[in-house]
Amino acid sequence: MLSREKSKKLIVSTGNLKNTTSTLADTSYIHSNWVQQIKNQELHIHTQNGEDGVLLWIFANIGTINKPPRFVEFGTQEGQQCNTRFLRQQLGWQGLMMDGGHDIPN
Repeated sequence: MLSREKSKKLIVSTGNLKNTTSTLADTSYIHSNWVQQIKNQELHIHTQNGEDGVLLWIFANIGTINKPPRFVEFGTQEGQQCNTRFLRQQLGWQGLMMDGGHDIPN
């Protein structure tokens, strides 16, 4: 269960993500104040270490290029407890998920 404060952060972050456009051409802001706030953005929705909130915070600040946005993640196991699950299931992102821990079928 998310606390009220964490829920508010999630709403703000996802609201910003839905309307993002590419801002990657101008990287002068990369080391601005929002980077210093990353540690405070951790949300444990599907991840162990709060990566859900950190990724939402990053993309809410830098935007995305593709519509729908895309991701690549290594080490996803079954895709249940991975860094991009929230982006994929709740925000409709598309991506490539890879894991080397499975046997190759004959």
